[in-house]
Amino acid sequence: MPILGGIVALALAGAADAGVSPSALFSQPWDGAYNLFASQNDTGGGNGAYATVYDNFLLSKGSKISQIDFTGGYFNGTQAPIAGFTVTIYGDSAGAPGSSVYSEFVAGTAGEAATGVDQVFSYSLAADYAAAGHTKYWLSIVPDIAFPPQWGWGTSTGGDGAEIQNFFGSPSTLSTDAAFTLSGSGAPEPAAWALMLVGLGGLGAALRSRRRTVSAAV
Repeated sequence: MPILGGIVALALAGAADAGVSPSALFSQPWDGAYNLFASQNDTGGGNGAYATVYDNFLLSKGSKISQIDFTGGYFNGTQAPIAGFTVTIYGDSAGAPGSSVYSEFVAGTAGEAATGVDQVFSYSLAADYAAAGHTKYWLSIVPDIAFPPQWGWGTSTGGDGAEIQNFFGSPSTLSTDAAFTLSGSGAPEPAAWALMLVGLGGLGAALRSRRRTVSAAV
């Protein structure tokens, strides 16, 4: 049985190395500046979802996105209650957001925490979407909050310099990128699959050998 235990441990180690534990899949870090672009569903002033910011991302391999961290804040007013956030992921259509492939409303303030820059905060939301690798997607994050104030998505230090803002029905391309990080579990790499298969193959051989030994003893 110690041999079997070792083989099982080998297979499990392969699974762990395959990226089962949550990790950063894509990141555009906040640039530390007070640059905010309106993205908001006005729940009190009658404007509705008047502003939405979209930014694109591409993963190096198929992965399950389980967490979205981002930076945003307030202008034309000060910090105010957020009822919740709508997170949407879209496919790409000729370099712009296409059809929605995932959308979820998450009630609450997403763990709103001060960053040290006045009226700018960090947020974190749970998600559940299996994204394909080497495929461009677009992400939007829209809070439900009465105007005023305005809420805006912060800018990042990385990216391709092409996010889109739809403001009162008029889309425009911005030469900036939104600050967000996607975390989750990546699909196993080929080497990790090979390691698991070797472990499982050894487990099967050991079990067959054990059955032959028991049969001979009988």
